[in-house]
Amino acid sequence: DEDPEEEEGTESECEESDAGLGGSEDEASADEVSGESGDDEDGGAILAVGTKVKGNYHAEEQFDGHENWYEGVITDVRSDKTGNTLYDITYDDGDFEEGMKPEYVRRIKKSKEERDQGNEKEQRMNRLKIKKLKAKKKARSEMPYVFEVPTTLEALHDMIGNFASTGSDVALIIQRIHASNSVRLDKNNKEKMQNFFDVLLRRFVEVGDAIYSSGDGGPELGRYDQLNALTQTLYAMSQDSPGCAGAVWGRRLGIMQKALAKRLRDAEFISADDEDAP
Repeated sequence: DEDPEEEEGTESECEESDAGLGGSEDEASADEVSGESGDDEDGGAILAVGTKVKGNYHAEEQFDGHENWYEGVITDVRSDKTGNTLYDITYDDGDFEEGMKPEYVRRIKKSKEERDQGNEKEQRMNRLKIKKLKAKKKARSEMPYVFEVPTTLEALHDMIGNFASTGSDVALIIQRIHASNSVRLDKNNKEKMQNFFDVLLRRFVEVGDAIYSSGDGGPELGRYDQLNALTQTLYAMSQDSPGCAGAVWGRRLGIMQKALAKRLRDAEFISADDEDAP
């Protein structure tokens, strides 16, 4: 688990129009402008998170069935106690609405121009993927024996992405990093190898979490074998510099303990709120 302070936030953009929230259309013009009917074009199919839609804003609170349709995106899909689908929508102006019934949500149809642009973008992305795969294949066939020490987990991920195609390749990269930068070879490597020790501990936790959620991953990923190789490298590095290894272990365990304590406190607050609920 990572330090909660490492999380980053995101920003959202909003647009306004003269029609009001998100550029609404009243019931007389909604179908004409959107090019849609009130019928479910998906035959009752559940819309996915991320789908661009129009929502009938607070439909059940409007006087005399008046409709106000605003553009937005589905941010959550769930079911009520009886199994009926409900949608959460964040509108383009930043407002949001939760628990909307399907009859108050319409998928926005794409124009022919938008579909053509989407197809062109998909073809461009496919060509880029093929190009990257060829580049990776070439890089993996020329895996170097000497690597620079990655001092962050992201840098290690980039290295793995460039040179590894299997779990065995990952283990080999890590072993070569240690072998070519060991403190036993040069005492000046002490600081960067201490950082690398922490990177490997985080990698160990990451692979362990992946095993818990998805299993070994088969012969190609071989996550259990990756853990074995990580354990061997961590042990060897501990023998190289026991003091540094102990310091890193202590710091990493402290971070994990703080994260666990926070989750336990949050769980207690949630449990207390549930007990206080009528």
